[in-house]
Formats: sequence, C-alpha cells, structure tokens
Amino acid sequence: PIERYKHLEKLTNLASSHPETWWVMVEAALEAKLWGQARSYLNTIRAYGESQSACRLMAQVEEGEYPTADEKVHEWWL
Repeated sequence: PIERYKHLEKLTNLASSHPETWWVMVEAALEAKLWGQARSYLNTIRAYGESQSACRLMAQVEEGEYPTADEKVHEWWL
C-alpha cells in the first residue's frame, strides 16, 4: 500500500488541486495507514465544504491513528 500511495502521488502531481485527486489520495493514504497524509487531504476537502464522506473518513483516520480515542471518533460520526 505504501508503494501504491507513492505511485499515485507521482501520478496525481499534475492535478494536485483537483478534488478527485484528494479523494484518491485519501483512500490510498488510508490503505497505507499514513494517517497524517490522509488527515491533510481530508482537511483540504473539508475546507471546500464539509461532507458526510469526509467526516466518515476522518473517523477512520482517528480510529486508525488513535485506537483508544473513542470520543474523537464519535465526534466525527455526529
């Protein structure tokens, strides 16, 4: 998954400001358990308008990075 993330990062470099790129990179970062990168892309997505999908994925990031932080995860589900 990390190699896939790196490969996608290179491929999407030309369209790095396109929203679809951010979604692809979030999914790749989640698969590779790169929580900081996933959070960064999700914060960019949320800056353009918070969506249920972004909040759901942010809950996954919090759960993956901080498995015992149930309260933080729960906040994203609200």
